[in-house]
Amino acid sequence: SISSQIKAVSTLALDKTGERLVAAHGATCNVWATHESKLLHHLEGHEASISCISLLNEESGARIHTSKLGISSSLSGPWSGCILTGSMDHTVRLWDVRMRKAQALILRGHTDTINAVQ
Repeated sequence: SISSQIKAVSTLALDKTGERLVAAHGATCNVWATHESKLLHHLEGHEASISCISLLNEESGARIHTSKLGISSSLSGPWSGCILTGSMDHTVRLWDVRMRKAQALILRGHTDTINAVQ
């Protein structure tokens, strides 16, 4: 079950339908099917704690914010169903979880902790 697998959560996100829950613990994330309490994906790759998560849908573009100087950047594309994670390692990862095996696009270049992705 979801509650038996999650020990400490640093950040989480629930999709608009309530069908998927993404919970971060340290540098990893778990993606859950909420109605089935089934683990869909275990996302690994960040080198430091994940500080923010966003689940993208048809209406959302993506905005990325860093804490230093309030710098932001944007990402556009056909990303509906994908997940953004921002980390204290100064990277954002765009996870394509629509496939059986999740793939990540790593966005580098920020000079501080990513504190919000939307």
